[in-house]
Amino acid sequence: MLEVMIAALILAVLITSTFAAMQRAFPAIETARNITVAGHIIQTEIERLRLKDWSTVSALSNGSVTVDSSFTSAPAIGNRFTLARSVGSPHADMREITLTATWTSFEGRPLSRSYTTRYARYGMYDFFYNSR
Repeated sequence: MLEVMIAALILAVLITSTFAAMQRAFPAIETARNITVAGHIIQTEIERLRLKDWSTVSALSNGSVTVDSSFTSAPAIGNRFTLARSVGSPHADMREITLTATWTSFEGRPLSRSYTTRYARYGMYDFFYNSR
C-alpha cells in the first residue's frame, strides 16, 4: 500500500510540473507565431517597395503603412498588427527604409519586429533582419 501511495505522489508531482511547463510554453508559441507573421507582413511591404521606381521611393516619408489585406482578412491576425515606416537618406542616391511591425501579445506585452532595407538609385536591393 505504501508503494502505491508513493507512486501516486510521484505521478501527481510529474503531472503538476507538466501543467506548469505547458502554461509557460503556450505564450512562447504564440510569440513565435506572431514574430513569423510580423516578418511576413514586413517582407510583403519590402517586396512591394522593390517594384517601385526611384522617384516614388525617394519621395517616401516616415509614417504608418497600411498592412496588406491578405493579412488583415485572416481572422487570427485581423488588425492586431500595425506597420510603420522610417526613411533615412545616408547618401543623395540612397534611401534607408526601416519597416517596423508592432503588436500586443495576448499577455498584454507590446512587441515589435523591424527590417531595414536600402534602396539605391541604379542599384540592387536587399534587406537585413533585426529583432527589437
